[in-house]
Amino acid sequence: MSGRVTEDRIRELARDLAPVKPIPRLRVVGAVVLATWALAFVADELLGGRALRPAADPAWASPSYLAALAGIALAALGATGAALASAATFAVGAAMTGGDVLLEGARAEHMDAIIAKLRATGAHVAVEAGGVRVKGSGEIKAVDIVTQPHPGFPTDMQAQFMTMACLAKGQSVIKEMIFENRFQHVPELNRMGAEIQTTGRAAIVRGGMQLTGASVMATDLRASASLVLAGLVAKGTTDVLRVYHLDRGYEAIEEKLRAVGAKVRREQQ
Repeated sequence: MSGRVTEDRIRELARDLAPVKPIPRLRVVGAVVLATWALAFVADELLGGRALRPAADPAWASPSYLAALAGIALAALGATGAALASAATFAVGAAMTGGDVLLEGARAEHMDAIIAKLRATGAHVAVEAGGVRVKGSGEIKAVDIVTQPHPGFPTDMQAQFMTMACLAKGQSVIKEMIFENRFQHVPELNRMGAEIQTTGRAAIVRGGMQLTGASVMATDLRASASLVLAGLVAKGTTDVLRVYHLDRGYEAIEEKLRAVGAKVRREQQ
């Protein structure tokens, strides 16, 4: 690729990428980067407008240009985080259902914490030339999880692993240390027959439960995915309402699930 990238084009790219949901830590980093540059720009103007720029005053040194570049970089990293969570959701689905799924293009080095927990539940995870293969073992073990910033266990996979913990042999404790009020999927899972109690930032999951189909309400992106996974293993039919949350992070998830054998369809509400 060649050619000159103008400042206007940088702004256009930043607007195009803006809807991508960044991973939580990047939101904070982005805010700090942009706030720091804004303060520096104000100081620069107060000092006569020459303190921050080289004598030639190239276009790339303008605050708006650099701020837009920072926005693009953070949005791109956020897109990577969203793709990781999407792939990991299918990995959990394979482990829950005893399936065998190859996550084509997945990079194991970006999934260390997730792979470690998958293996702890008894799933078989292997790195292959084309990606990462996940096989369910047929028996799910209880596992404790604490969400942490990268490279720790990602908060975006907390809800999916909680759903798997409902099926596990034994009790699991899941602690959400990134966000508050991120257990909104718990009442919906309990409606399906799960036994989950929450206290502060911790959720205690009694495993070995048979989930049954029910009409449940999606409250956010990852909670939506967890309810779809619950529906895959539940006895009977599960209706997940407000699936527009899913579309923010999963492109045509019902088609991908059908491609690996799931019985799922989208209906107009």
